Amino acid sequence: MNLQRLKDHQLSKALVRLLIKLSSKISNHAPLLRKIAMDIHGQCEDVSEDTQFIHQPYFAIINEKTHMVILNNILIVELERMINSLEWIIQTQSLSQDQVTHFCGQVSYSVTTFGQIVQCRLKNRMTIINIVKLITKLYTILDEFTRQMIKNKTPIRDEFEKLASISGSQLQQPCYGFVTYTMTLELDDEEETVKKKKKKTDKKDPKKKKSVLKDTLVPKLVYQMEQYERSLLELGKQQDKRLLETFKMSAVRDFRFNLDSIPDEQRTLRTSQQENQAEEEVPEDEEQVDEEENE
Repeated sequence: MNLQRLKDHQLSKALVRLLIKLSSKISNHAPLLRKIAMDIHGQCEDVSEDTQFIHQPYFAIINEKTHMVILNNILIVELERMINSLEWIIQTQSLSQDQVTHFCGQVSYSVTTFGQIVQCRLKNRMTIINIVKLITKLYTILDEFTRQMIKNKTPIRDEFEKLASISGSQLQQPCYGFVTYTMTLELDDEEETVKKKKKKTDKKDPKKKKSVLKDTLVPKLVYQMEQYERSLLELGKQQDKRLLETFKMSAVRDFRFNLDSIPDEQRTLRTSQQENQAEEEVPEDEEQVDEEENE
């Protein structure tokens, strides 16, 4: 095939869509999405300026001219479908042991795929917004899955330990780097806006426009990440497992955010859920003591 044709946007989208469609007919196409994400990462500058991702491409159709088109029009769309499917499962299904194994596998693919994407130095604001929204959903799924294991006292299997490990090493750590990079972009945009306004008028703008990313989406993401870490810590204590060995502790992250941007009902709901669960897990001996005191 002519190399010039490999750089055609319409052709590249058509071929990648066909590849995904055929793959999904034959087997699980989640590994394919991860390969596509790795190829896209290979075409982007890394969020960390000190890091260079050395990667042997899987697909020639994903190149310097087409990688952003494929990311925005195909990969993000496919990942959203996968996340929505996982969300539906965790919210509506009671998983058997075999289903837990399969679920861990699917979530692991999502984790490692997003782990590649968040290492990309992206410039498009809407792309970043869509990615932040999806990762927030993914962390909500991880947290809910962990909370269910705590509530049901489900034994931790190797598949879950592996999921917990890679969610720390391959997603959480690069995700904090991506968030820091995103916040830096937002600050740069704000400074540029201020400079432009000063050129037009010397008067200060009385109302500062809120940033969707900085003031809403990023705080929600970080909040959900920290909730997941707390749930893992609680599950680990319950079953005497060390599940946070690959995690960078939240206390040492390189930024702060305003918790006021988290809806009150979200925080209240989470707190009440934890209190209810704590009440359910009161030992029988303590209950008997309370009854005796009441008598």
